Amino acid sequence: MGERKLKFTLSMQIMAAFLVLAAISVGLTVGLSRYFFQKNFRQFLLEQEKTIIERIAGAATEYYEKSGGWETLKRDPINWRDIVRAGRGEEDSGPRIPPGQGTQEAFPGGRAVPPPPPRAMGAPPGTGKGLPPPGAGRRPAGPGGHPQDILRLGERLCLLDANKKLIEGISAPIGELTLVPVSVQQQTVGWIGISNDFEITDPLKKNFMDNQSWALLVIGASTLGLAIILSIFLAKRILAPIRMLAAGTKDIAAQRFQVRLPISRSDELGRLASDFNTMAGRLEKSTQMQKQWVSDVSHELRTPLSVLISAIEALQDGVVKPDDQTLQMLHANAGHIQKLVADLHDLSLAESGALRMNMTAVQPWELVHEIVERFQERCTDRGLTVNLKNQAHGPAAVSGDRRRLIQVFTNLMDNSLRHTEMPGVLSICQNLGPGGVTIIFEDSKPGVPDDALPRLFDRLFKADPSRSDETGGSGLGLSICKGIVSRHGGSIKASGSVLGGLRVEITLPLLDESRQNDGKGHYDD
Repeated sequence: MGERKLKFTLSMQIMAAFLVLAAISVGLTVGLSRYFFQKNFRQFLLEQEKTIIERIAGAATEYYEKSGGWETLKRDPINWRDIVRAGRGEEDSGPRIPPGQGTQEAFPGGRAVPPPPPRAMGAPPGTGKGLPPPGAGRRPAGPGGHPQDILRLGERLCLLDANKKLIEGISAPIGELTLVPVSVQQQTVGWIGISNDFEITDPLKKNFMDNQSWALLVIGASTLGLAIILSIFLAKRILAPIRMLAAGTKDIAAQRFQVRLPISRSDELGRLASDFNTMAGRLEKSTQMQKQWVSDVSHELRTPLSVLISAIEALQDGVVKPDDQTLQMLHANAGHIQKLVADLHDLSLAESGALRMNMTAVQPWELVHEIVERFQERCTDRGLTVNLKNQAHGPAAVSGDRRRLIQVFTNLMDNSLRHTEMPGVLSICQNLGPGGVTIIFEDSKPGVPDDALPRLFDRLFKADPSRSDETGGSGLGLSICKGIVSRHGGSIKASGSVLGGLRVEITLPLLDESRQNDGKGHYDD
């Protein structure tokens, strides 16, 4: 058995994208929040520390003024501890008067100074080694007692002389210390140094920071969980119209063009659903027109073919003699079939844009005169009066294919001859306007129903099929006219005529004046 590949669907991709984005956002938020919290909390502690150091420097200044220097502090390191305790505001603290100063009175406060403890064996003077640990003999902190050493000041402080040489406290490079001057009468006599490296050791403070970190992690995890729920909801909401579109596409592929998608949103997906419905409607209409087209073409071909076959069978059976009348009837039906096939071919080329055009400078009104002269005898025989009226003043040349424009005007003349009640009237007029040159064909009754006017240029459409069969019309003439006029960049429209019949208006763009008299043409493929 082959390995089954995990199908990473679009919904999974959207959910994964949301989750990755949410995880990155939550991670950054939690990380930055924790970083800035620790940084600001540390800065807060340093500000507290700065205040204490300044008080320690003040206590050291007071000690220096009373003792007259640092020599006695070197001999009695316990005074350094008292200076630190005094600066931190602890009770029962204060620098003592060094031995040898002639008094045992406390400084300040009158507390007696016990003799210094013996220095450890081998310990150098002034180092403070061999002394009891910091805080020995001190009262324990409690409610209202001494503050805890959360910054480990006792382990980070040192006293330097004016030349920055160590007197008491930790030994560290000068570059790793923050120094606060000890000044007496505006003269620096020493420095209080504190190491910049420290960790928070107080359990309460550490617990507070740990709790804050856990709170941030819980917030981050909750946010990520909410992001998962939202990603599932959003993925379903986004994919719902896409799934409907996929189902609709399958219906289209199965030629069920009546399918329509519900439009419940106004975003891109809503517009996509609307475009899909438009496409489905056009496909449905196109399919219906195609079916109607095949049916109409079959009908148009079946009638003359049936007449031809019947006549030929009659000739074969000897029922009908092959005289001139029979041959003329056969020729007429064959000609009708030939014209229908030619019209279908022209219409196909026009609608596909493949109609070959030999564009030259053409005067449409001259072509109208030529067509009227060709039809003059037929119009006279049928009783159709043709009136010409040129209302264009000045040159009215267009860029067009002479043969194709003659085909258009011929179709319109033939259409009037076939459908106008005799005696009848056909009026042909030329006008000039902003849109170009306009040729108008108007004939007398009968007219075309208003609901049929928009469909007159559809393929094989007949406003009155019975009369069209009688007159031999195929319903392709106006469709071909529309295709040819469109290829010339013009427009054609139909409306009711004031004469009671049909009005067809053709507008073609005028040729540039520089080419009005240019007879050279070019091919437009």
